[in-house]
Amino acid sequence: NIVEEEKTKKKRLPRGKKHSVVFKNQCIEINGIPVVSERHCNILLLLAGKCLMNNPAPANRQTSAMPGKHIATALGVAEPMVRQYVTRFRKWIDEESRRLGKGPVGRDEIIRNRRDWNGYEMNFDDSHISLE
Repeated sequence: NIVEEEKTKKKRLPRGKKHSVVFKNQCIEINGIPVVSERHCNILLLLAGKCLMNNPAPANRQTSAMPGKHIATALGVAEPMVRQYVTRFRKWIDEESRRLGKGPVGRDEIIRNRRDWNGYEMNFDDSHISLE
């Protein structure tokens, strides 16, 4: 049965994770949705690279966060543009996920930020991040 074969192909997320972020050779997928915007991909690659170099344990979160000014420098844009890119990414992934019937994606569930350290990071609490 084709439906059962599709179900067995789907990978289950680890317990407590809401989303799957997969970095593949030629693309990034979030919950099976290909990220096509170059800006979105660039931010995700920067944050994942920073976060994956560090242990994602709560004690190391400060070191895995990347300040907006560092992201801006890496992307060659002004710092306010980083906030716009992140905001647009969050809006896009939520709308695309809903459109495809996969449910909502909360504001900080993929990329999160907190005022206390003034930066961005991949959300390891809600997202399973992997390489293929």
